[in-house]
Amino acid sequence: MKLTGITRIIGASKLVLKAHGPTIMVAGGIVTAGVGTILACRQTLKIEEVLAERADALETIKTGEELNLKSYSKEDAFQDRVRVYTGISIDLARIYVVPAALWIGGAGLILKGHHVSLKRNAALALAFTGLKKTFDLYRDRVVNEFGPTVDQAMLSGHKIREVYDDKSKKSVVVRERNWEEAERDPYNRVFNQYTSASWQPDLGVNKMFLDHQRQYAQQILDRRGYLYLSEVYEALGFPETDISRVVGWKAKRNPDGSRDFPTVDFGLDTPIDDGWKYDRDKAVYLDFNCHGLIIGGKVQKILEAS
Repeated sequence: MKLTGITRIIGASKLVLKAHGPTIMVAGGIVTAGVGTILACRQTLKIEEVLAERADALETIKTGEELNLKSYSKEDAFQDRVRVYTGISIDLARIYVVPAALWIGGAGLILKGHHVSLKRNAALALAFTGLKKTFDLYRDRVVNEFGPTVDQAMLSGHKIREVYDDKSKKSVVVRERNWEEAERDPYNRVFNQYTSASWQPDLGVNKMFLDHQRQYAQQILDRRGYLYLSEVYEALGFPETDISRVVGWKAKRNPDGSRDFPTVDFGLDTPIDDGWKYDRDKAVYLDFNCHGLIIGGKVQKILEAS
């Protein structure tokens, strides 16, 4: 039992170290480089001692040259100077060898931690992209089988409610959008008086504002080649999220050097019933068509190659 407990503790410790490995390596690298800097400052104080020890030898060489002795030529003086300066270089190297080793070790730890983080981010990005592709294929099958209205109903959520109809004098069952469920979507948002300061109590004004913002977002994408969902959120008055910082739209580069620019769509022209797009309080459901991760760098290259 004791051996089993020790084994479990060792296993748990390894798991913790592996999980926090990048952080530990970066922190260790910073500390190591800091110690190396402190030691380098302290060792610098010894330079005067090293130079003082060699100063007498250099002075003797200079005196020998000035005396013009036949037994001590300029070539001899040159060789002696080479030996003295070589000794100075060796002494200085000995002084700074430990600080330099700490600096190199610290930099290596930081770079290694960054490399591990990059690999993990790439793995997470691949997993995210794979899930999104699977989900998009599922939605396509739902649209082909049952139509876009059912797709939106299943995506955004709906609820069944029993109401009393004054005309028929009977209770009827109605289905309406579950706006609380819609607000949990990682991309899409509900544009209403509670979520955005830009909302107005006029559906036509809101639709015009949203269309203008969509055109402006398209201009940014066409000019720059990429657009983050966070930038669209900011223009519409929504707070950004962790997901919106890394997803959005990005132009695709073709083999001939040209670029294909995607179309930014807020879902305002989606062919579905208005009852699924707008509510009675003039709120608008925005279905952004962002392509997914556009974080750039090596991670993006891995995604494009997958």
